[in-house]
Amino acid sequence: MGTFLADSPLCRLCATESEGGGLTIFDDSEEKASLAILINKYLPIKVVDDGRLPVCICERCHVGVAATVDLIDRMVEGQQRLRSLLQVREVEEQ
Repeated sequence: MGTFLADSPLCRLCATESEGGGLTIFDDSEEKASLAILINKYLPIKVVDDGRLPVCICERCHVGVAATVDLIDRMVEGQQRLRSLLQVREVEEQ
């Protein structure tokens, strides 16, 4: 089976051609979470480095992933904060 897609400049997420090669989504460095981990956690798709599909994403998708991660994390934290405030209020009313 060929690897023409794996070696292509196409974005793994939106399939548009990435100028300058794009950003790799499979990064094993410990100082930051790889884009693959973030994509798999926050988006309704799963990516694996199987050698068959592109390994980079375009800048536009990178910005979108970062914004999605930020939005979801803020919403989860906000919901936790609201629940904590509600619990405190309910305890005070008892």
